Amino acid sequence: MSDKTDVLEKIKACKDDIVARAGAGAGKTTALIAKYISELETPRDSGYTRIDQLLALTFTEKAADEMKRRARDKISEKIEEIKKELGDLDGSSSNIPDNTAHLSVRHQLLLSLIRQRQALEGAYISTIHSFCARTLHENPISAGVDPSFTVMGAVDASSLLDTVTSRVILDRLKKRDSATANLVRDMGFESAGFGTGLIKQITMLIPLIRAGSKAPHTLLQEYEKELAKNGEGINDAVVELLMVLPELQAGGKKENTTASIIEEAIGTKSFEEITPQSSNALLEGGPSLEKAVKGRTNPSQEIIELAERTAKLMKKVGGYAIEINVADSTRAFLNLIHDVLKKYDAEKNKKSALDYDDLQEKTRDFLRVSADARRSYRERFVRVLVDEFQDVNDLQRDIITLLAPPGEGRLFVVGDVKQSIYGFRGADVSVFDEVAEKIVTGGGGKVELRVNRRSTPNLLEFTNKFFTSLMKGENGSFKFEPAQDGLEAYRTGAGITSNITRMTYEIENGKSNDLRLLEANTLSSTTREWVESGKHIVEGDEGQRPMRYGDVAILLRKFTNLEFYENAMRRTGVPYHVVRGRGFYNSQEIRDFINILSFLDFSGDKLGLTSVLRSPFVGISDPAIFLLLRSSDGKKREIADCILENKKLPAGIENDDREKIEAFKKQARKWRLAKERLNISELIEKILGDTGYGAVTLARDQGEQKLANLFKLIELSRAFEAGSGGFKNFVSLLKKMETSAPTEALADVTGGDDNTVKIMTAHQSKGLEFPVVLIADVGAKETATRGSAMFHQKTGMGLKYHNVKTGESYPGLFYGRAKDARKTAEEEELKRLLYVAMTRARDSLVLSGSGNGTWAKWIDEITASERFNIDSITCSKFPSIKSPQTKTTPEVARKILKDKAPITTKEVKKDKQHTPSLSLSVTELASFRQCPRLYYYQSVMEISARPPSPPGTAGGVMSHTVLGSQVHAFLEKIPLGEGNVAGQIVDGVEKEFSSFSSGDRKKIADNIKRAFLKAPLRTLAKPTDIKIMRETPLVIKLAEPKFSLLARGTTDILWIEGKNVTLVDYKYSKRPTSEARYFFQLKLYALGLMLSSDNVETIETSIVYLEERKNPTSFMTIMRMDIADIRKQTVTVAKHIAKLLGKPEKDWPTIDASLCESYHCPFRSKCHQNKKSA
Repeated sequence: MSDKTDVLEKIKACKDDIVARAGAGAGKTTALIAKYISELETPRDSGYTRIDQLLALTFTEKAADEMKRRARDKISEKIEEIKKELGDLDGSSSNIPDNTAHLSVRHQLLLSLIRQRQALEGAYISTIHSFCARTLHENPISAGVDPSFTVMGAVDASSLLDTVTSRVILDRLKKRDSATANLVRDMGFESAGFGTGLIKQITMLIPLIRAGSKAPHTLLQEYEKELAKNGEGINDAVVELLMVLPELQAGGKKENTTASIIEEAIGTKSFEEITPQSSNALLEGGPSLEKAVKGRTNPSQEIIELAERTAKLMKKVGGYAIEINVADSTRAFLNLIHDVLKKYDAEKNKKSALDYDDLQEKTRDFLRVSADARRSYRERFVRVLVDEFQDVNDLQRDIITLLAPPGEGRLFVVGDVKQSIYGFRGADVSVFDEVAEKIVTGGGGKVELRVNRRSTPNLLEFTNKFFTSLMKGENGSFKFEPAQDGLEAYRTGAGITSNITRMTYEIENGKSNDLRLLEANTLSSTTREWVESGKHIVEGDEGQRPMRYGDVAILLRKFTNLEFYENAMRRTGVPYHVVRGRGFYNSQEIRDFINILSFLDFSGDKLGLTSVLRSPFVGISDPAIFLLLRSSDGKKREIADCILENKKLPAGIENDDREKIEAFKKQARKWRLAKERLNISELIEKILGDTGYGAVTLARDQGEQKLANLFKLIELSRAFEAGSGGFKNFVSLLKKMETSAPTEALADVTGGDDNTVKIMTAHQSKGLEFPVVLIADVGAKETATRGSAMFHQKTGMGLKYHNVKTGESYPGLFYGRAKDARKTAEEEELKRLLYVAMTRARDSLVLSGSGNGTWAKWIDEITASERFNIDSITCSKFPSIKSPQTKTTPEVARKILKDKAPITTKEVKKDKQHTPSLSLSVTELASFRQCPRLYYYQSVMEISARPPSPPGTAGGVMSHTVLGSQVHAFLEKIPLGEGNVAGQIVDGVEKEFSSFSSGDRKKIADNIKRAFLKAPLRTLAKPTDIKIMRETPLVIKLAEPKFSLLARGTTDILWIEGKNVTLVDYKYSKRPTSEARYFFQLKLYALGLMLSSDNVETIETSIVYLEERKNPTSFMTIMRMDIADIRKQTVTVAKHIAKLLGKPEKDWPTIDASLCESYHCPFRSKCHQNKKSA
């Protein structure tokens, strides 16, 4: 067995460039962190290496956070090790002397590491996109970007690109541009049959072109150069092709057929007269001849050479002839892409925004053009470390090698070519080998990490042998070398169930979906049987134990057939969780809301309205739907008129349906009016509350997941509002996301440690591991690559030729090359994806599915030809399904219901003896207590007026309310209880408020820092082990004999020390004249905490006014003895609200005008207009 420790020591000791190849489970990130820490321990002329001299890059924010955490842990371990070695030390981490020359070497290292741990929050450990953004912010003028640029999210960027592409094409068509008109004719505008239209072609190819570090004009130059090259000697090739005719005619049947193709294509014609159809026949006929000849029994060498020569000539003549016909379209297509990108850049410039590719392109160009910048960054970073290097694309390679060129001894890359699975988004697996070769030839080090700490010996023996057979290195592809790529086991696997099982399925005359249904039911039943029997033993962190549902992952190549597996899990009562994917925007509850919002936006959306009427929003029958759409004599009706106009409903609709429709009519009219004055998120919450949709959803299977999705939709709408997006644009965005099926995550309801089977794609499983992995649906076929345009980084752009008269299309020469290159690349990536899927398993692996898919073909061919220690099971009968065990409400559902869920119970007819019930927010209760009329305007009339900034507060373009929200959001993110809060505040404000002026950023940072210098927040400014809870939802349930109240609210921050709780509410303002409203809110929060826990005796509450300089905090202590009085006050306020509800404005009391002025109430002129005018 290889000694992993020796390899890590070699990595740490190497002073040159290093390339580390780390197999699955062999510790890629561990190797990188080891090198990172060793650099910090390296003495240099200016002292030990500092954090800001190291650059560590990875590809996800989650991975970057994990890398930073592990770096902190390792630094802390090293600090404790040296402290133990040196004994008691004077001073502390907060009192390090500036001059350490008189200290021992180990003492100097200790102090340096303490400093670096303190500086870790500002370390260059990030995604490559974040590093690029930071570089551009540091050098905006030199890099040619707006200093206050913002970064567009992927969804916003995609939406803008779609809009721009459509606009550019339409503008060209309006100007009667014939070249664009021809492209639209050939490809379609938005779609073309089963293919994709011109808009989609462009928006799909642009990210790949940019990832390949290309530009349309360079692609056009390469195209013209390659076209000219292919045209060289074309007339000689035609003559040669005619000269082989006699030899072909003297041959067999296939040779004669080929001769006929050549004669028909060329005959006595000149090259210019060869038709596209004949050209295509030449292109297809050559390979067909070569394949037929080589497939014969013992063909002569002379015949083989004739076939090869003929095929080569036919490809040259036919390929060039057809490409000449499509060349103008290719030029027009590339020029159109150029104009789209130009317009796209102009629109982003108007917004002072950059997309993710801009961040990389502008950083590359900045480093490439500016010698001073390159020199500065190369001197700054003594080591550049890149994790997951197999996922790098050409553009990212350019940036990395500009920072640390191979040969200078500063580059460390680690990765595994076998796990490169992101070619669909531009990653180029060849980059790893290219850079690795430069490192090695430049004198750098090369190491291999092969000790796998994840899987059992049985599993590793299988995967090593399997992929040796699958990855043979044919046609220049990757070759799996057992001595280099084979994994060695660290675990023994003794005492646990470690099997590899191949499960196939048979049904007489069964179609693919019948087999898939059988498979899904078999897998779910088998999983349940394994868990309930307790005989399937796995090894967890706590040692060996019976298998649980949470140990199992079902991996699918795609989510196309997801419903089969979900339905089977439900039928068998197996708890499961779909990790992410199409599940969000295509989940039924989100589709229902897309439909209702679409109808409210545009009443002519018949499909949306019809869907709403059939959904839980209304729930009418199909016959009622038919009567709304058609009269009894078959004439069409406008369904929207029945809902929005004050018309009688058609005869024949049953009473139950009629009542539902009438109720919906009232609500729909109310919502259409409300959407003009409510924020999007407020409108969604109102619809939830008015209809009871949330309660209905929760009662369904997977209800907690569905309800959490609705909360996520609300959060997405809030984020959209923050970007000044309007209702119509939000609806358009939702529709786009629904149809494009993006990989938006379902809301996470698992808490990360639930006992449910995980269903995910193989791509999503990368970096994860599970005791039991079921790779399902391996028989699913791959989707063929479609489209009239094809691009590959190595071959360039190519188009199909479209015959206008016949409607036929033929691939151009360059289209064929790009398609072949992509097909080869996709097949190789499919092998690597299977490798990733198989190596997720720790103990047991199941390969399941029947069909003609590539994975099934590989699995069955290899396992049949080699001797493998696997179990083979063929299932032909549906398993008997036990009734699912009665399950208690999942913990997450209880939490949602208790803490978060809006009250969405439908209104029912009540008798005169009903108990009044109210559902209010803490803010609403406090608002009413301050002024009933204020409550009326905000909560009854739903007028969303923003208060003006109080005197002395920050003004400017942004309202003070919005600024306060941003500050609150920022305070949710900064680490507390870890020390160095001041530094984190300054760094965080620079990042989160980058669009503000430097003066405003300093003011915000100073205001927040000042609050953490004083009680109570100074407790959190230093390292502490106390439990800190932020944005904690609270629910207060009060029941009286004839009245009940449910109040909801969310605390800013609280922490618990024994039986005492400290609760703090932030306000980004100065202290108001009266604090009664804010103190009442604190009392309500305290009431909620005391009612939910008998252990809390005292709650120290405080309001921190962040703009107050001298005394920013107001304190109030609440004891358990105070709860009865607070409860009484709360019920009194709520009952007063209940009495006034439904009454006109004049019946809602006002307060003195002077108090309104002191509160800076936005409605003061409305309440006191008569007095004011008098």
